[in-house]
Amino acid sequence: MDTLKPDLNRPLLLLIGGLIAVWAIVIHQLSAQWTVSPQYHYGWGVPVLMLYLFAQRWKTRPNTEHADLKNAIYLAAVACLAFWPTRILHEANPIWRLTSWAMTLEVVGLTLAFIWIFAGKPWVRHFGFAISFFVLAVPWPSSIENGVIQGLTRANAGVVIVFLNLWGTPSIQRGNVIELPTGLVGVEEGCSGINSLQTAIMVTVFLGELLTLGWKRRLALIGIGLGAAFAGNTIRTFTLVQICGLSGTDALHRWHDTVGVGVLAITFVAVLLSARVLKKREVSRGEVKGEHFAIPPISWRWASTFVLWVGLVEISCEIWFRSHENHALSQLSWTVHLPPGIAEKSTEPEVMRRAQEQLRYDRGNGVRWTDVDGSNWQTYFFEWQPARGLESRVRAQLAKSHRPDICLPSVGMTFKSSLGVHFRKIGSERVPFQEFLFQYQGQPVFVYFSATEGVGAERERLANARERVTERVRAALEGSRNFGLRWAEIVIWGYQTKAEADAALDIKLAELVHVAAK
Repeated sequence: MDTLKPDLNRPLLLLIGGLIAVWAIVIHQLSAQWTVSPQYHYGWGVPVLMLYLFAQRWKTRPNTEHADLKNAIYLAAVACLAFWPTRILHEANPIWRLTSWAMTLEVVGLTLAFIWIFAGKPWVRHFGFAISFFVLAVPWPSSIENGVIQGLTRANAGVVIVFLNLWGTPSIQRGNVIELPTGLVGVEEGCSGINSLQTAIMVTVFLGELLTLGWKRRLALIGIGLGAAFAGNTIRTFTLVQICGLSGTDALHRWHDTVGVGVLAITFVAVLLSARVLKKREVSRGEVKGEHFAIPPISWRWASTFVLWVGLVEISCEIWFRSHENHALSQLSWTVHLPPGIAEKSTEPEVMRRAQEQLRYDRGNGVRWTDVDGSNWQTYFFEWQPARGLESRVRAQLAKSHRPDICLPSVGMTFKSSLGVHFRKIGSERVPFQEFLFQYQGQPVFVYFSATEGVGAERERLANARERVTERVRAALEGSRNFGLRWAEIVIWGYQTKAEADAALDIKLAELVHVAAK
């Protein structure tokens, strides 16, 4: 029978409501990364597809059985207890992939544990894949993601270079940049293939489960999807570079999204056709719906305890961080003024458009100019006010990961060495700068980078980059999640020694930047 006893309905519904609340918390915490990172926009569709797979599997659900539930109860208890510290750590580190994965595995484990308790192991096996499908929405570990992005970007640019030269368009690859006779074209992450690569994995896994393909055919479908994604993005990059070579960068911006959508559509159709062909060659496996459906009794005490636990986790998390934010001291504000001689000769770097789209800073300034002594300068100053929303905190955290030693090699610069952290005077403030030496076309390039938070002693030390586990735990213990951020990067080339660059920098900082407390 498919009916529940009346005296079980309300406690069970309360328990289900608590579980839905945990899912809502996890989805909300991941949603900011889905919004901010283009390669994870597809994450918004994963919960919907997961529910669809669950609904499809529900039609052929097996009989329930209730044997030894000790392991299921242990799994539920561990998932509940682990969720509290994970939630605190993630609130301070909203882009930490470890806590993103931990929260996801905890909610998936908790859901499967409840299914195990109330319906038995056959239901866990039957619905396990549909529930676990949600893990595809979790951002990849940063080390894997960065390696794949850089590898695909360079491979994409390299393949396009070959076809451009065969086409009769002279071109040279410089890192992730393609040099044409008419100028430089950067191969962004969106064109590298990582966006459609991750989407292709999600779509092919979904289709494999929906069509109930065997594992060999599922793997074949994933391989086809990956190949189609890379080929499509290579065609996209080649097309955009040709447009840029013929009509300039303005035309490239106009056609960028149109070409991208067209290639994505072709890739999607190719994957669908491949899935259909594989399904036709698959032997159909019929599944019979079970006839026995019974749920063991659940008390109000256990259902209400679980719901109270979920509420306690969220309330305690908010109290902990708000209590520290209420003691936050005054903030510092960057104010950048270009002297007339520089303002007339300066231009805004192209990267400013992408910086505004991705980082959404509250105030920003980016200029590039050639000084009177022939040296070349490129400066960026960004500021984020203390953020209340999760998405704003994610953007500020991402800004800390955009460091020169990570980003500049992608535009053809060669990293030589880190020169340590030194303080520079800006007005009455001592501002720490991390300094680097790069090389570009045989010339030394000196880079000065600073990211500071405006709370007390934090003003005179670089902001907690939250790259190591100890730094992330310290941020959670200090209740740090939205203290605001000031970010500066100054790139200088044209000087042969660091002493010359340092002296010029000190003069320019006094002319350009003022820091005021507010």
